[in-house]
Amino acid sequence: MAESPPPVGKHEIRPLTGLRGVAALSVALGHLQIARLTPVLTFMLWKNAAVDLFFCLSGFTLCLAYQAGASRQLRFGDYLVARIARVYPLYILSLAVSVMMVATPVLYNEEDKRVVIGDLIRQLTMTNAWPFIGSGIHWNFPAWSISVEFFCYLFAFPAIFYLTGALGRIPWPVRAVLAVAAMAGSAVLFLTEYDQRIIGAGRSQYTAFPEIAYAVNLIRGVLGFLAGWLVYRSYLARDALWRWASRWADLSACAAIVVLIAAAFHLMPNQYMLAIFPLLVLGLTTERSLTGRFLAWGPVHYLGRISYSIYIIHFVWFIFIHHTLNILPGAALGDPLQFTALIAGLLLVSALSYHLLEMPLRRVVRELFGSRRPIGRRHIRVSRIATVAGFLVVVFMLTSRSGVLRPILYPAVALGQEIAAGPTFRSVARDGWSYPEKWGVWTKDRRATLQIPLAAMPTAGLRLSVKGVFFVQPDHETVSASFSANGVPIGILKGTLAASAAETVFDIPQAAFAALPRELNVTIVVDKPVSPHALKLSDDRRALGFGLQSMRLVDGGGVP
Repeated sequence: MAESPPPVGKHEIRPLTGLRGVAALSVALGHLQIARLTPVLTFMLWKNAAVDLFFCLSGFTLCLAYQAGASRQLRFGDYLVARIARVYPLYILSLAVSVMMVATPVLYNEEDKRVVIGDLIRQLTMTNAWPFIGSGIHWNFPAWSISVEFFCYLFAFPAIFYLTGALGRIPWPVRAVLAVAAMAGSAVLFLTEYDQRIIGAGRSQYTAFPEIAYAVNLIRGVLGFLAGWLVYRSYLARDALWRWASRWADLSACAAIVVLIAAAFHLMPNQYMLAIFPLLVLGLTTERSLTGRFLAWGPVHYLGRISYSIYIIHFVWFIFIHHTLNILPGAALGDPLQFTALIAGLLLVSALSYHLLEMPLRRVVRELFGSRRPIGRRHIRVSRIATVAGFLVVVFMLTSRSGVLRPILYPAVALGQEIAAGPTFRSVARDGWSYPEKWGVWTKDRRATLQIPLAAMPTAGLRLSVKGVFFVQPDHETVSASFSANGVPIGILKGTLAASAAETVFDIPQAAFAALPRELNVTIVVDKPVSPHALKLSDDRRALGFGLQSMRLVDGGGVP
């Protein structure tokens, strides 16, 4: 029996709303380091892929909301007001909180103030992730994707809206291949060319490696919008691709879960999920499948309704609880009860934000700035001007080298370069380190991490040379430190009262770079850190364990 076309003017498909909620929650759980509870939960760390899913969903749902292919005219002014009303009020409130909690504490000198003011202006205008304008740095760092979405609102969607009719002349197998290729290309670009430090909340600006890293996030957004648009055309036509995807939606969901599990065992990057997303989104346009019915279920659907609040609030919520109020110590992230309380609090705050802030402010903006005038040629002309402008902006972004690069302060780390000292250590050190001293630097917690951008793609035989000393005393005679590279264990060092110094070269398996080809995350876990104060040696309350004196990447022969 022939399928009827989708209802004209339909703005919501419940399973897709629920899918957006699951993706938003996964981003929050990833940023709050849920895997600290147990390594079994590593499969839930797909926050980067979840953002690409947002882009694909946005391309599809915008076409649905504005009847692309069924309507020939886009009232650009009202469309833009609606888009701004959707994202800007809560975005600006989260930015205001971030100014107080993230930006203000790093104002040390006039140079810092200049950098902070420039970043603030770009964030206010939602242009911070535009590579020819912004630095990429966001104080509420999940908000980088809102800057990308805003670019797509302005330039990508008007173009695809007017091309939807012509898209119907392309056979559905070609559209399916193009949609999968767009998302697969986005995954490859992210895995091979992206420097993840770009979105950090740090105060220092530096040159990312490679140059195209500044454009990767924006290109991801455009490709996601294109993929969502391509499968929307199949939904509109109810063609064979839509029928197949609807029938096998559970298979698509299972395939995504298999990728997540394989990624948890370092068999493949979880970004490979992106190739499945277009078919998953298309398949979930009905509630025939078990996955569709689950995502349309009331509690999950409600999670989707508050998903934007979850996404934009979760980082500032964590900073507020963990750093500002100092309610939860770092160890709380590994405590199931306290972690559950943190997430429950986030969901409650997000629900209140949705009902008391997000929805009322959205209505206020639309009522103040929306237009009720009939559509005329002026609206069509403005939409087409935006389309042309978007094309020119993309061409400029991809071809111009001026204005993209930042001052080179902290470049990527090369083979043989000393990592444990000077500006290099300050740029790569993350949690768990004390202040650097002349001899080296102590770990000050059970867990210490280094996030090292690589100047070249790693090859087989890459090794990590480590030299250090353990904090041992007559009442604390043995200490050990476990090392891992991108989550893959690479070895253990042990110190004793008789032999407190340690020096070795760890082999790094090639599989460690499957998910992060241009980055090395070194984690050191100390089994028994202790403070001099606890040993009654001094008033020093740092939990000392391993003192890093030297660290270098070396070739297979162990020679820098």
